[in-house]
Amino acid sequence: MNRFDRTPGAGRSRSVPLMGTESTACAPAERGGTAVIAPMRQGTPGGDGPSTIFNPPPSNMKKGLSPAAPVFVPRGSYQQPLADKELKDYLMVTLYNLTVCPAQLDHDIEELTNHLCALCSGDSLSTVVTLIFEQAVMEPNFTYTAARLCNHLSQHLSQRSPKGNFRQLLLIRCEDEYNLKEKAITSKNEEERRNFHNFVLFLGELYLNLMVGGNKAHILGEGLRAIIHTLLEHPSHDNLRCGVRVLKLTGAALELSSQSDSQAEMDRIGDHIERVILDDTCDRDCRAELLKITKLRASNWGRLNNPVPSTSESQPETDPNYYMNEPVFYTSQGIPFTAADPEFKEQFERVLLYEDELHEFASGLEGGDMDPEMEEAYEAFCRETERKRCGSSAPASSQPSLLQFTLFVLLLTLLILFLFLQRHPTFRFFAKALSYYVWVSILSVAMLPICALRGPTLENLRFVRSVVSHLQWLYGVEVKVEGREYLLNPEPCVIVANHQSALDFIGLMEVMPPHCAPVAKRQLAWAGPFGLMAILCKVVFIDRAHSQAAKLKLAQLVIQMHKEKLKIWIYPEGTRHGGRTMLDFKRGAFHLAVQAQVPIIPIIFSSYREFYCVSERRFHQGTVRVKILPPWETLGKEAEDVPHLTDSIREAMVETFQGLSGLTMKEETLSEGLRQRQTERITE
Repeated sequence: MNRFDRTPGAGRSRSVPLMGTESTACAPAERGGTAVIAPMRQGTPGGDGPSTIFNPPPSNMKKGLSPAAPVFVPRGSYQQPLADKELKDYLMVTLYNLTVCPAQLDHDIEELTNHLCALCSGDSLSTVVTLIFEQAVMEPNFTYTAARLCNHLSQHLSQRSPKGNFRQLLLIRCEDEYNLKEKAITSKNEEERRNFHNFVLFLGELYLNLMVGGNKAHILGEGLRAIIHTLLEHPSHDNLRCGVRVLKLTGAALELSSQSDSQAEMDRIGDHIERVILDDTCDRDCRAELLKITKLRASNWGRLNNPVPSTSESQPETDPNYYMNEPVFYTSQGIPFTAADPEFKEQFERVLLYEDELHEFASGLEGGDMDPEMEEAYEAFCRETERKRCGSSAPASSQPSLLQFTLFVLLLTLLILFLFLQRHPTFRFFAKALSYYVWVSILSVAMLPICALRGPTLENLRFVRSVVSHLQWLYGVEVKVEGREYLLNPEPCVIVANHQSALDFIGLMEVMPPHCAPVAKRQLAWAGPFGLMAILCKVVFIDRAHSQAAKLKLAQLVIQMHKEKLKIWIYPEGTRHGGRTMLDFKRGAFHLAVQAQVPIIPIIFSSYREFYCVSERRFHQGTVRVKILPPWETLGKEAEDVPHLTDSIREAMVETFQGLSGLTMKEETLSEGLRQRQTERITE
């Protein structure tokens, strides 16, 4: 199966031989852009200069053919074994090439074995074992290749050292590492633990691939089971992950081992896993992986109990163990991915399905036939082209399109709304009032991202003022201001204004001076997008239900006003009131001014009743007259002066309010008198 290679680089070939080439060029690897390096040329032991490791031509060789010529020695023959350093350099380059391109092992393994047989002595055999072992432990992607290489070398290398042959030296090296398992697993050095975990995976690959007399090395299986127990006894995150990976890799083989106690030992491992799961020492991810291992073992490691005897014609529909016949695959991180993994079957079927679809697509292209949809579309295209060529102006369809119908409904709706707005004042009032609230909310949503990037700051109010300035034109509310010069002083002050309706927002944005923070009730912070914008504009929220908290907030404002030269805008009435006079003033604003010893600037907005009245359902164009009174000084005043100060400022504001709205008040009084007389006549 070409698209599901078992290792990176599988299915590719390389033209660089292991030894005996004159070129030192590098052949590029096909994955990751890594170069596969040709072996370096080595110096002859005892020589004075660089040369090849093969016999040079004899110096007394004569040109031409002669019966007396010496025996010709080909370049591929070997003179003597290499020194340890030269053998190490050669083998390190070879192992690096196999790590980068593991698929070359099948191509180069015979040649590599022949070179090692000729270049390696019995004393240097331990160097070969050490280099292969260390490369397998340091490079997780090399463990499977190293296990196959070790199995081949153990059967074909004839050299022996005083300690034994290649396989015996390899097992001794594994035993030395195995004896350090307690120290390595409990080590606080992360690199030491990681290297031991890589060794465990290499040991698992050796158990699957190393054959002794046609059977697996059972001593490796015993070591694996002991290591798994040790890993479970120290259930850290990386130890448990290592145990899960090695069980996925070798669990089925350990279960089917011919040893008499293998089944009982695997049962003990299963019991140990259950104890770890029930314990709270491992994290949630590791517990989930251990549960998967338990379920996998309960399903006989993904195998069926009655496999199909013949596999020559096996297919997924006929062979229950079809996917188990596949070799071990590796991910890009070097993690083994075997048929025991739950996702293996899905990935395998996906690749097969992709290949089938690709084959069908290629066959369809070769056949040259179009599917019914393509053929129908092509015929429609030909008919349309022919109609245009003949100059026919008849429409392709007599039915109106969806776009035309939508436009018709939209225009009809707009016409009906226009008629209602012209003929029904009540409908016009609710429509304009609703649109005002909706449009302010939409503007708040649109401004939120920009203001959020700046964070809560008074500078956001300048941006808001520039955006909402069109509201006066949109709703026909003209704001005329008198006395702006009193707000030009940069020193801190308290501004008090009368509060009539939601339209005060338009006047506030027109009159409010720079570096001024409005005060609002706490509930406004929860008013959807408008409340979020108020928070980002550093509006001061007061919880009127908790007087102590409100007083504490005002006390904090005293310090902030002098520190930042801040102006505070407060509505002393505490709530909206659209009547002919003003409500009684709350004294919080005046206590704040007295405590801070800053002036109070009254601002009066004329009555909106001329153009906006909720009770009479009136909302049309009008003018708001605003007058800013001179500052009232509080320097030297105490808390006992607050009541008198409050009453004095209220009287001045009420008088100004009635003066600004006098014409409107007379008209309202006259209209109310006419309505009363008409009612009396009807009653009579």
